[in-house]
Amino acid sequence: MKKINIVAVVIVMASAAMAGLPVSTSFTLSKSGNTIDIDYSLDSPAIVTFDVLTNGVSIHGSHLLSAVGDLNVLVTNSSCKIIWTLDEFSQRLKFSGSRKNADAVLTVWPANLPPDYMVLDLDGSKRRWFYPNAEQVPGGVTSVVYKTEKLVMRRIRAAGIRWRKGSPVSEKGRDFNQWNPPREVPHFVTLTNDFYIGIYEFTQKQLELACGTRYGGLVGDAHPAENISYATLRGCFNEWHGVWPNLGHEVPSYCPIYKLRDLVGLSDFDIPTEAQWEFACRAGSGTSIYGFRDTAATSDDVSVNLDKVAWYNKNSDGAHHEVGLKAPNAFGLYDMLGNVAELCLDCYQDGSEVEKVEPIGPVSTYNSSRVLRGGSYSDSWMAMRCAYRPGAVYNSAAQSNGFRVSCSIPLADVH
Repeated sequence: MKKINIVAVVIVMASAAMAGLPVSTSFTLSKSGNTIDIDYSLDSPAIVTFDVLTNGVSIHGSHLLSAVGDLNVLVTNSSCKIIWTLDEFSQRLKFSGSRKNADAVLTVWPANLPPDYMVLDLDGSKRRWFYPNAEQVPGGVTSVVYKTEKLVMRRIRAAGIRWRKGSPVSEKGRDFNQWNPPREVPHFVTLTNDFYIGIYEFTQKQLELACGTRYGGLVGDAHPAENISYATLRGCFNEWHGVWPNLGHEVPSYCPIYKLRDLVGLSDFDIPTEAQWEFACRAGSGTSIYGFRDTAATSDDVSVNLDKVAWYNKNSDGAHHEVGLKAPNAFGLYDMLGNVAELCLDCYQDGSEVEKVEPIGPVSTYNSSRVLRGGSYSDSWMAMRCAYRPGAVYNSAAQSNGFRVSCSIPLADVH
């Protein structure tokens, strides 16, 4: 068996010299036949990911899927091993000597600064897998398994960023939503924490796995869960119990959100706040539709852009569709506009020019309307805007309304 020093080690997100961060030592790489063993040690729990670079570029994809062991999970043991079985392409790589053309890279992520993609099993095992980018998610994030049997979430790096929520008075289609009083008043918001959010709207099969029922139609496993009210989703024993923000993330045990938390082992799994939702939807864009400039002169011009990213009343045939069939935004999130409108945690309130930090909406009263975002398959192009924000009756369900899930970073229940 040939012993080779591992040629690259990366500590991500922070210096290894800083107190309290995990440090990796004693990295060795050994090759025997078509198998490479990587042995390493950690001085504290961390998430470890593995990559191979050729000329600084990752080989990605299927070439790394055979790597097993202490990687892509929260590693709590100090002595660790990765076993990588080489495919035909990988066997041609050279890892040492004058002809070296590949670097084996271990990346160590502190548990409170996890990688960008998290995959959750929905089989009750409470397993969580972490990947630094979409290309390394097994099978690719567009695989139907992540729309049905598993849940894939994207880390949104929002902490400390000051951005403008709402829409300018000149935005096309804005008047459609500016009833008295106005709803989309532009104002600055700063979020204090990063968060994970589902890259897809939560689907009918995922809801069935979480709580044994779909609540919506039976048109397809990978279609969004719908026809579920805010009161049903988060529960309501009486006029206060389970009401955000009065009791925070507390919800009763019979509701789907509680059952989902129990299934995946994360105690603050929920739907996003309105501010989190809009930040994730915009993905750094200040335009009315993410990914496109506001140059459209007519509604027909807008439709050319919308057809690429959203299901709405001109292309949906009056129904929602399988999630993830349209182009994602710059954060890799699908169907943030159209398909089904998405429930947020906040009670609905009128627009305000007051700058806010980590807004959570007003204190609720019984049956307060909740914020809906993104528009649905039955809405016009004017509702397909990042700033569009109607309300939804607390205990009323609709086939055009659904949700996507989010959770905090650092992850609750991960120590």
